[in-house]
Amino acid sequence: MQMRLKRWIPLYREIAADLNIRTFNDYYASKMLQNYAFTMKDIKFNERTAYIIGNSPDMEDYLPSISSGIKIVADSAITRYLMRCGYPDIIVTDLDGNINDIINANKNGVLTFIHAHGDNIIKINSYIKYFKNFIGTTQHIPIKNIYNFGGFTDGDRAAYIADYFNFNEIVLIGFDFNRPYIKDYYTVNDIIMKRKKLQWALKLIKMLAESRGSKFTESGIIEI
Repeated sequence: MQMRLKRWIPLYREIAADLNIRTFNDYYASKMLQNYAFTMKDIKFNERTAYIIGNSPDMEDYLPSISSGIKIVADSAITRYLMRCGYPDIIVTDLDGNINDIINANKNGVLTFIHAHGDNIIKINSYIKYFKNFIGTTQHIPIKNIYNFGGFTDGDRAAYIADYFNFNEIVLIGFDFNRPYIKDYYTVNDIIMKRKKLQWALKLIKMLAESRGSKFTESGIIEI
């Protein structure tokens, strides 16, 4: 069941309060991205299974379990996924991952969902000109050419996008809600914030599983 806006907005306000997010900045980022984003149309998938690849520390261990289906990579996982599997079908990003890998994936035909929020305004200004044929997303109120599918982090947003496209099976690969993948430049506060965001991702994915009539079991491979 797709996340409805009237259901999402109260959650968004709760997330914003918890993480000290300035919602106007999210709206401003959406308006910036709107100038470049394309209208979503004629996107169809023959496959009925979507694999969402997250960036857990042991993500590579679970990649062999992927079989036929649409591969959707969440942002920072793109570099590690490329090294093992090549280009995915879709990338869901807020431009926080390796920007060269993300841009090259887009140039090589990977369907790209780019997310606007207050913390990536500078990245939108710097990099968006290098992308083509991308779909813009927001966690704020949707506006023309900027869509709100539900979801907060790139990983759980990818799952909500898969749900929007009515995949019969959504399989999460490499999602660890307790052990974030720590980048070299992370500060202690960055790690604390990452852990809080992962707990919101966990809550949102549990909600999605429930809405789809699935039983959520936390592991390296999660079917919802």
